[in-house]
Amino acid sequence: MARILVCYATTQGHTGALAARAAARLTAGGHAVELWNAADPPPSTQPPEAVLLMGSLHLGKHQDALARAAKAGAPLWAGKPVAFVSVSLAAGSRDPREVAAARAIATDFLADAGIKGAALHLAAGAVHERELNWITRWMMREILAKHDATPDPSGDTVFTDYAALDGFIDAFAAGL
Repeated sequence: MARILVCYATTQGHTGALAARAAARLTAGGHAVELWNAADPPPSTQPPEAVLLMGSLHLGKHQDALARAAKAGAPLWAGKPVAFVSVSLAAGSRDPREVAAARAIATDFLADAGIKGAALHLAAGAVHERELNWITRWMMREILAKHDATPDPSGDTVFTDYAALDGFIDAFAAGL
């Protein structure tokens, strides 16, 4: 089985939860997995045999910490299997233009990092209202209303298609 680095960045915690889910799934499949929050110092273990990057898209870009980690790691990961899960509300949109824009941003992120040939999955994100100030909360409710999405009364509205994400992770692992 492979040594896999799952490198992620999260803003409100949802992508971190998805990264933990991916790491658990890969571990259950017999792989040795290191889970690394890109905001923390880099791990100092053996180089990975494969890399899974995960980051969320906010205001048209992924987290700076993930961008720095990806650029630093790209030369070390050349020729190894790399996959990228870009998490955003746009990924779950019914408007194909919004999905295409999210895909273009994710593709540009990989190109800017110098990563070629990575598998890409767009995962719909979540809105965790308790993490938002009142202005952002109001804006998010307006965006959800525009898309005919009703916020969950709990304040945690999750749009992630877990079956699709699990299928992407499984396909990535099967190719190792």
